[in-house]
Amino acid sequence: MKFIDSHCHLHNEIISNDEVKKLIEEDDSLLFCLIQGASEERNKELVDFVKTCDKAYGLVGLHPEDLETPEENDKVIENLKDYVKNEKIVGIGEIGLDFHFRSDNKEEQLRVFEKQLKLAAELKLPVCIHCRDAKVELYEILKRNKDNFKYGVVIHCFSENEGWAKKFIELGCYISFCGNFTFKNYDKSNVKVVPLDKLLIETDSPFLSPVPYRGQINNPTRVCVVGEAIASYLNISLEELVNQTTKNCILLYKL
Repeated sequence: MKFIDSHCHLHNEIISNDEVKKLIEEDDSLLFCLIQGASEERNKELVDFVKTCDKAYGLVGLHPEDLETPEENDKVIENLKDYVKNEKIVGIGEIGLDFHFRSDNKEEQLRVFEKQLKLAAELKLPVCIHCRDAKVELYEILKRNKDNFKYGVVIHCFSENEGWAKKFIELGCYISFCGNFTFKNYDKSNVKVVPLDKLLIETDSPFLSPVPYRGQINNPTRVCVVGEAIASYLNISLEELVNQTTKNCILLYKL
C-alpha cells in the first residue's frame, strides 16, 4: 500500500525542511506528499523544496491569514503565474476564508479568494480550500463560481457536519480529513456521507498530529494513522481506503 499525504506544510520554525525531506524520502509507505503554499515567502520555499525532493509536489496560493494590503495581495497572486510554470506545482492552494482568526478583512478575503479561483480556472489547475467559521460564505462563492473550479476542488481538514458535507459534495468537492479526525471530540459521522471516490487523507503537518501523537510535531509519514482511523470507522479494509484515496489524489492533481 502507498499513501499520499494530500496536504502538508513546510515550517522551518517548527521542523526543519531537511528533516521533513529525510522523513519523506525514507518512508517506503509514502508515495507522495503535497506541500501547500500560503504567502509569498512560503510559496518560494516550497517551489525550491519540490525541485530537490522526488516524493514532493506543491501548490501555491495566498492563505487568508496571510493577507496584507490589496496591492500587496495582488502582487502575490500575480507571482503565482510564474510559480506554476514548474511542472511539480500542481494546484492553487491553500486558499480560502478564515473568519475565526481574521474577521477584520472579510471583504478582502472574499475578493482574494474569488480572484484565485478565477486564476486556477485560467491555469486549468485544481484548488485546495481552507475554511474556518466561513462555511456559508464559502458555499455561496463556490455555488456561483462552478466554472472556476471545474479542474477540481478539495476542502481540506474538513470538520463540518453531515449536512454541510453533502452540500459541498453536491458541488463536486473532494473532502479531506486529517489528524483531528482521531480526536475524541471530533464528530466522525460526517465521513459516512462522503463517497469513497471523493475522499482524501492528509496530515496538515506540522500541525494537528493524530492520536497517539497528539501534541507532538506532525509530519507527512503520519498520514497512515489518519487512514487507519477512517478505515476502522467506516469498517472497510485499510487497503481499500488507501488504494482509493491514492487514486483520487492522483486523478485530482494529475500526478
